[in-house]
Amino acid sequence: MTEPENATTAEEVVPGFWTLVHVWWSITWRSILWLALAEVVLFIFFFVVGMVGRLAGVDLQAVKPVLKMTGFIMGMGCGIWSFVMAFRAILGKSFSGCKLLFLKSA
Repeated sequence: MTEPENATTAEEVVPGFWTLVHVWWSITWRSILWLALAEVVLFIFFFVVGMVGRLAGVDLQAVKPVLKMTGFIMGMGCGIWSFVMAFRAILGKSFSGCKLLFLKSA
């Protein structure tokens, strides 16, 4: 069986310390930006929920535990989402001559 024309061969390398720091920083700053965007959206969402609740006359003490748990779950989801988006953004980018890729195993 022959390889397709567009197939590339991958060479396994052990990245150096500074290459790993560069990859880590690339994920970190992108994740922070995505997380900031998600937090702004969450702030707007909870602001609207609070305003609607106040106008509807909902007792704050009655819904406080539910809102805390909802905020926690949505915050965790936003953290995971921001990391995934940042990781997807650096896939295929070059770092000191190396690229971060997923390869299908045989």
